[in-house]
Amino acid sequence: MKKTQSIRLRLRSSYLTIIILLSIPTLLLLLFLLTTTARYQRHINYISDPQAIVELSDARLESELWDIVAGNQTYASGAQQQIMDEIDTRLYRLLYETEVYESRQQVEAASRLVETMSGYIEQLNAPSYRHSVLYSNEQILREIRSVSGLLRAVLWEYIVIEINVISDINTKLRSSAILIVLLTVLLLGAILAASIDSCRTVQRDIQEPIDQLEAMSVQLAAGHLEARAAPP
Repeated sequence: MKKTQSIRLRLRSSYLTIIILLSIPTLLLLLFLLTTTARYQRHINYISDPQAIVELSDARLESELWDIVAGNQTYASGAQQQIMDEIDTRLYRLLYETEVYESRQQVEAASRLVETMSGYIEQLNAPSYRHSVLYSNEQILREIRSVSGLLRAVLWEYIVIEINVISDINTKLRSSAILIVLLTVLLLGAILAASIDSCRTVQRDIQEPIDQLEAMSVQLAAGHLEARAAPP
């Protein structure tokens, strides 16, 4: 009975060792994928906001302001303020979430340009310009386009910086994946060696008492009634 318990404990110990060794690379890989994927997704989002801002300032805002300058709509009926509010919201989110120092500098520069653009847009509603000639309003629109061009350049520089960060993350991802694969291979080798050793040990512990009983039975059959086997 004592030997049976010993074999059972040895088997349990072997199974526990195998489970632990298999769990280590799995947990490491899972943790690495979760953290890396989260960081990768964050930087992807950092790129989507500047692209949206460029589209808002180049297309929608340009169209709204031109309609105001051309007299197709009034300042009050235009959607320029909603567009600027959306730009401000996206810039604020970038300024709050951006991790890279160089990217943050670009966002701060973009914020100053948006403030300048807002000042020009408000001039279109100033009393001195409400009834002004088209030429005066077009001058303001040209200034807004100029600032919008600078904003576009700053945001594209921001996107380039973030793309480089994503490239670095991708490089680290490949290197870490190789290390995890090597670690997994080593652990699988250790598991295989431990399993073979455990199998041989258990087989020996079971086979030796059987061999002793077989030898005792042979001696008893030969007339050696004093033959005894060691206690199992």
